[in-house]
Amino acid sequence: MCDDVAAALERLRRALRFELRLVDVDADAALRREYNDVVPVVLCDGQVLAHAPVDAPELEDALRAALRSRRDDDA
Repeated sequence: MCDDVAAALERLRRALRFELRLVDVDADAALRREYNDVVPVVLCDGQVLAHAPVDAPELEDALRAALRSRRDDDA
């Protein structure tokens, strides 16, 4: 699932122009405790946008909304 979500995010990154950072939850004990049961998890500015099971259209909608909100805050 993580690879599928990473591929979807990479496609969206090219279209929506945002920075993508992939993090291995298993490599960090605190992240593993917090997110182990919902991996893959997608966050934007600390807000969970999606978690397993990830629906690609819902993820895109949530990401577009988060990016729009971020841009509005920066204006």
